[in-house]
Amino acid sequence: MNKDLRIPLDLASFSGEEEELDLDFDLTDDEKRAFQNVLDFKEIVLKGYLSGADNLYKLTLTCKGSVLLRDGHDFKRKDLYNLDDQVDLTIDHIDEENSDIHPEPDGSYDLRSSLIALLYDAIPKNYSEIPLKKIVTDDYTLLSEEENERQKNAGNNPFAVLDSLKTSKTKKKPAKKTSTPSGLKKKTGSCKPVTKKKKSTNSK
Repeated sequence: MNKDLRIPLDLASFSGEEEELDLDFDLTDDEKRAFQNVLDFKEIVLKGYLSGADNLYKLTLTCKGSVLLRDGHDFKRKDLYNLDDQVDLTIDHIDEENSDIHPEPDGSYDLRSSLIALLYDAIPKNYSEIPLKKIVTDDYTLLSEEENERQKNAGNNPFAVLDSLKTSKTKKKPAKKTSTPSGLKKKTGSCKPVTKKKKSTNSK
């Protein structure tokens, strides 16, 4: 990443008291493309708060502001969505395995990726204030659960054929006859007890 895009945090200059960090942050054009449903980034305020002692620190990043979103149902309407989110990160200066972010080669911590992740979590991927009923395109038809149920009851459900196929597949198949393993004869009927005949002895 280019040096001019980094948002460095230098723990060596930390006084030990909780302090607010000055975050000079703007998304690049490439970074904005990752937010496909955002039409415009309005005023967004990102702040950082650092606290801790010795080698263990807590970093809180906050995000407030608003973005203009493309409606996720009709893809036309524009909705202004208010942002208010935060994330708490741990920085262990000694044991990196306990840290949520890791130091750069110069020992500082670049907060840029953490801020982008916070924005990505705060902005919904699919947002709409329009109740979804039915969307028809050249490639697919999208129905809400309520609309799908209504069309089922009305008898004009476009997925009725699929439903019938699904029903037919779930019908029970007749049980298979079990065959007797080769080399064994199948016994039928009831078993009768076998008694030994006594040998007759002729008296002389």
